[in-house]
Amino acid sequence: MSRPLLSEQVRDIVATVMTTAPVRAERLGWRPHRIVLTRGCDALPYQRIYCERLIAAFAGVDVIDRRDIPHNRLPVPGDTPLERLKWGKHTLVLGSIGRPLHRNVDPEQARGILCAPYWAYHSSWFCFYDCAYCYLAASPGVKFSPTVRIFTNVEDILGAMFRVTAQQRGVVGFYSGKVQDGLQLDPVTNYSRIFTAALSAWPRARLIYLTKSAAVENLLQGDADCRRQVIVTWSLNAEQIIRTMERGTPSLDERLAAAARCRQAGYQVRFIIMPLVPFPGWEEAYAGAVSKALAVKPSQMTLGGICSYPGACAMLRHRLGDTNPLSPLLV
Repeated sequence: MSRPLLSEQVRDIVATVMTTAPVRAERLGWRPHRIVLTRGCDALPYQRIYCERLIAAFAGVDVIDRRDIPHNRLPVPGDTPLERLKWGKHTLVLGSIGRPLHRNVDPEQARGILCAPYWAYHSSWFCFYDCAYCYLAASPGVKFSPTVRIFTNVEDILGAMFRVTAQQRGVVGFYSGKVQDGLQLDPVTNYSRIFTAALSAWPRARLIYLTKSAAVENLLQGDADCRRQVIVTWSLNAEQIIRTMERGTPSLDERLAAAARCRQAGYQVRFIIMPLVPFPGWEEAYAGAVSKALAVKPSQMTLGGICSYPGACAMLRHRLGDTNPLSPLLV
């Protein structure tokens, strides 16, 4: 892929962050069993340095060279989808993405159900959290190779965003959270530093993060002049559901504390509480969660039920059994 028409300033930011910003693996609360290098992960000098720094940050982890294949063709062992998912959740893949942007337009507009159109951008793919209701786990982009992926061709991603911004009139929204957790990997990628810094050249662009993470250090250190262009949305739930169905994620209080810090720093903060799960005492539990969330003074809060599709629903039943509280809501 040819190098995009980015300013030298933006290119310098990319190279500087990837070669010098601290790689804080200890902040993830997760350690892969293996790191796999795939096609295009080290095509440029700063990408090669970043790969070396990431491997050093996870010292002792097995490193596998599969630069003969793209990131999404790594075979994952296991006789069942759940076995492959377990293996993949402990595999960190470094690669290059060929189509970094996806235009999302609500297919139900004609029926009066409307989500505003946006561009989803992909600097990573999938997630090491273990949410029982995850819809991504059985999606076409994950089912074959359910691995955690970081894409190092950041210039290509920014170039695609730049072209859309130049061609489209009005405000353009770029969303990170459709096929990944928007901030989960930020302690080791530092990508929020890069993407927020690029906003100074694109005043009509907006970044929207969707996350369960509390990793907001990079955002808090970012350029204050660009914060009005960034929206950080937290996925929340009752603490009982976080403990039993969102394994490996920060607690409700940890997420809200991170959100409060971002709001105080000038970022727009939003919350999504879903899926709402009926369990003994759910009314009181959700009332408490909503009360805590409102105390942060978000600009928007959304409540919703479970949304999924057949493959993910089958995996949900395999994980939680046929009598789980969510499956009846999907009928």
